[in-house]
Amino acid sequence: MTGIIVALPKIENAKSLKNLLVRNGFTVIAACSSGAQALSLADGLNDGIVISAYRLPDMLYEELFDCLPKGFEMLLLASQSLLLECGGNDIMCLGMPLKVHDLLNTVEMMATS
Repeated sequence: MTGIIVALPKIENAKSLKNLLVRNGFTVIAACSSGAQALSLADGLNDGIVISAYRLPDMLYEELFDCLPKGFEMLLLASQSLLLECGGNDIMCLGMPLKVHDLLNTVEMMATS
C-alpha cells in the first residue's frame, strides 16, 4: 500500500486527517506541519502521496511538489477560489470544506494508480 504524508499548517488538523485515513485502511507515514518535514519524510521512500494545504509555514504547495522525489503524487486541499489558480499541473485537487467521501475516494484512486 502506498504511504501517505499529511502536511497541513496546523498539526492538530494534520493529525485528525491522518487518523481519519488510518481508520479507513490507508497507510499514513506521518502528519507534519511544514514542507521541510514532509520532504524529509519523503526522502526515505520510493513513492507515496503527499496531502498538502495550499500554504504551509515555510513554502507553497508548488515548491513542495517541485522538490518531492520522483514517484510521489500530491493531493492539494484548498478553497475553491485558490483551486482555480492551480490548473495545468500533475497535482490532484480537492476543494474545501472537505467531504470525507470525496477525500477517501480520491486517495483510493491515487493509491491504486
